[in-house]
Amino acid sequence: MEHNRAALINSLIACALSCEKCAELCLHENKREITNCITLTYDCADVCMQAVKYIQRKSPITIQYMRICSELCRICAQRLMKHEITIPCAQACIKCAEECEHYEAVDAEKSA
Repeated sequence: MEHNRAALINSLIACALSCEKCAELCLHENKREITNCITLTYDCADVCMQAVKYIQRKSPITIQYMRICSELCRICAQRLMKHEITIPCAQACIKCAEECEHYEAVDAEKSA
C-alpha cells in the first residue's frame, strides 16, 4: 500500500483553509455555541499547516504528528457537524483525518 503525499498535503491545506473560513463565519454569528468553535477551528488550521511543513521536510516526528492532526480534525468535525453553516468545514476535517490515518497505516505497514 502506498500513500499519495500530494493528496495528503492537499487535504491538509484544504482543511486549514476551510477552518480559517469557518472561524470567520462563526465570528459573524451571534450564537454562543457557534462562537465557541472559533478557537478549535483556528487550532485545527494551525495543526494542519504544521503537518504540511513536517511532511515537506520529512521530519522524523511526522507520523506521531499525523496522529495528533487526525485526532484534532475528528474533534473539530464532531463539533462543527452540529451547525449547518459549519458542515462544509466538518467534511473537510473528516477527509483530512482519513488521509492522516491512511498515512499512518502506510507507514506502519512499511515498518512491519
